Amino acid sequence: MDKVWCIATGVLSETGALSFVEWDENVSLYNGGTGDTHLLNLFPFEVLLSLVPGHGTIASISMHMAAICGEEDNQQWRSNILKILMQLEELELVDCQ
Repeated sequence: MDKVWCIATGVLSETGALSFVEWDENVSLYNGGTGDTHLLNLFPFEVLLSLVPGHGTIASISMHMAAICGEEDNQQWRSNILKILMQLEELELVDCQ
């Protein structure tokens, strides 16, 4: 069974919103759960945003991101998305179950 990814506890506010400021190719994102602020470029931020409605598998996240970017959803693409998810997990922005 595929692992399920979701936004980490505390990242979303009580209203379900992310606390962030976007400029140029960067996003400053506040994690209320840890008190940390992170600087992300837009692509990892879009991966994170794809989880706002709930959760997703690597397959569903990869398909969503490929459609947004006009890319082919192949093994290399999924591998890149997985690397981003793992980096976001290290930053305590997402969880994997």
